[in-house]
Amino acid sequence: MSASPRVVIMASACDGDVIEASRSAEFESVVGAVAAWVRGRPDIHGLAVVGSWARGRAHMRSDVDLIVLAEDPERYADGDDDSWMAEALGRPAVTVRRRAWGVVTERRALLPSGLEVELGLAPLSWACSEPLDPGTAEVVRGGCLPVVDAEGRLARLIDAVAGADVSSSPHRFGET
Repeated sequence: MSASPRVVIMASACDGDVIEASRSAEFESVVGAVAAWVRGRPDIHGLAVVGSWARGRAHMRSDVDLIVLAEDPERYADGDDDSWMAEALGRPAVTVRRRAWGVVTERRALLPSGLEVELGLAPLSWACSEPLDPGTAEVVRGGCLPVVDAEGRLARLIDAVAGADVSSSPHRFGET
């Protein structure tokens, strides 16, 4: 297996809150670990950073919002067994919230450093652009950076959102 490309996101200071080098390094490490985990799972077809980190507007209090495209997201989303999260994140984690956002199910983890990581488990249909879901479009417009996208699903979605005029939806994935 070839080495994973390094994810580099230039976060600018937001409201004077400068991202410390250790937080940027932790962000890159977490995203790299999840990307490696995704690449090793044949039932998962994509990973994207969304929200403030994808926009380059993260601050020290920002969580890391990730979308994971899975054939069967319920496999990871349902039930009380979140032991897979430590494997995916590459470090110990405590689940602090489970919540549904439309077709996306959030698993929010707290890392020992205090960084929160939101894994949004989504079906492959989340990335479909025909028809384009208003809630999905809102998430993509708010910042979406594909990390694992071998089949081009996320890239096609981003292109579709860029060319569409979709009204807002009250359903949101995550908070920034």
